[in-house]
Amino acid sequence: MEGEKEEEEEECLEEGRMKGEYNEQQQQQQQQQQKVMNSVVRRRRSRLPKPQSNVSNVKSMISMLWNNIGKDMTLLSFPVTFNEPINILQRMCEEFEYSELLDRACGLRDPAERVLNVALFAISGYSSTLHRCEHKPYNPLLGETYECDRTLDCGFRFIAEKVVHYPPVCVCYVEGVAGYTYTEWLSVNTKFGATSMDLVPEGKTVLYLKRPSEERYTRGGKDGSENGAKENDTCEQEDSYHGKRYEGKGNKEKEEKTNELETETERERQEGKVIEEDEYEWNKVTTSIYNIFVPGSKIYMEHHGNMIIKDNTTGYQCRVIFHKSSFFSSRRHRVTGTVYDASGREVRSISGCLTDGIYLGKVPLWRPNPMPDAYESYYGLT
Repeated sequence: MEGEKEEEEEECLEEGRMKGEYNEQQQQQQQQQQKVMNSVVRRRRSRLPKPQSNVSNVKSMISMLWNNIGKDMTLLSFPVTFNEPINILQRMCEEFEYSELLDRACGLRDPAERVLNVALFAISGYSSTLHRCEHKPYNPLLGETYECDRTLDCGFRFIAEKVVHYPPVCVCYVEGVAGYTYTEWLSVNTKFGATSMDLVPEGKTVLYLKRPSEERYTRGGKDGSENGAKENDTCEQEDSYHGKRYEGKGNKEKEEKTNELETETERERQEGKVIEEDEYEWNKVTTSIYNIFVPGSKIYMEHHGNMIIKDNTTGYQCRVIFHKSSFFSSRRHRVTGTVYDASGREVRSISGCLTDGIYLGKVPLWRPNPMPDAYESYYGLT
């Protein structure tokens, strides 16, 4: 009997040793896979394999547009030299070049700072288009999709699809590791002026931004009524509610009380009393391309109009103005913005331009990345 017990013990030890070695091998394989994936991320190309063609499109563009004034531009067939080597779905993904602004917003508690960083993100998406007015992206096929997984280096995963052929409508969905989700549907209409072509966007952009865990509890609903938490309430109420200490009554009673609080919190979450994320939405502004019908003049692009970023959860909003350059001023791409609280009181004011950056007074909040070398030969891509 003793011999059998010893053999069983030895078998158990041997089995445990084999399991331990197997787990170690799995960990080593996972580490190797992670190293390979990281090395793949570092090897992303910094420019296109070949520069753009030297063939000038200006004269042919002028004659083609002149002959088709009043027609829908989405139905025209352009020579391939008019296109840049990406489609509209990829262009939508370019708006996440500065996704770190959303990562930063997820970690902030002040609703004014959160809506301000969301506004900076919405503004930054226009900085990559300033040197790309002579080419247009390809129109994707109906049902065509594009996926961009930058989870390891940029912290987001993007997927988009063309869902309507005419008028063209594209949608996208983005998940961020920091705790945000982004949805957008977009359609663009074209209008012609005397010397310009206007691209007027239609659609809706919605962002769900997770709150820090200590900011999620509120005794009211999402409608901002008197039953909700007041604006000047501090986290002390939350700490006194969730962080009660039960000393001298034994670990069992502590666990029971903790379970009761978790159950009550889950029930309040289902009733809408626990707000885990803020909902933001905003519109896009008009893009105008000038000097299309003026021979010998340089074609340039401007974004202009009003953009309103609303926080539908707290009532805060940021009103951004993309200013149109005047005849007497050579300064272009100027942007100003103001953040208002739920009562309409001004709490922040920003200004700057898309080529230099956005400032709060003299403090830089966001600056565009420098353009790569010879960017003019590579379709003006960033």
